[in-house]
Amino acid sequence: MKRVLSVFIPMLLLAAAAFGQDVPVSGFVNDENDKPVPGVNIIVKGTSHGTVTKQDGSYTIDVPKGQLTILFMLNGYKKFQQKFDAKNGLQYLLDVKLVADNPANVLLKSYGEMGELKPQ
Repeated sequence: MKRVLSVFIPMLLLAAAAFGQDVPVSGFVNDENDKPVPGVNIIVKGTSHGTVTKQDGSYTIDVPKGQLTILFMLNGYKKFQQKFDAKNGLQYLLDVKLVADNPANVLLKSYGEMGELKPQ
């Protein structure tokens, strides 16, 4: 009986771990001029899964398997979302090109003293 349990329990734990594995998604985020965009927030809609792009625009995020939507967001750019069906045992490559938002929609804040600029 002990022998059966010593074989059965590790197999059960291994199966449970394989069932709950996340699926890796990686890629690059660039702008309209094919320059990398660092600091882009990447989240899986409806979950707590998220990451931020590195200085070279690269990212890696582990997503739950199943149908999902990944959001790419950064101030000054239009939000981009991609829907797909993540399957266990696969790795996904998702490269994204962000489009600049209308400059009229960007809010600039300045802190400090107000004064008049005089020509020199």
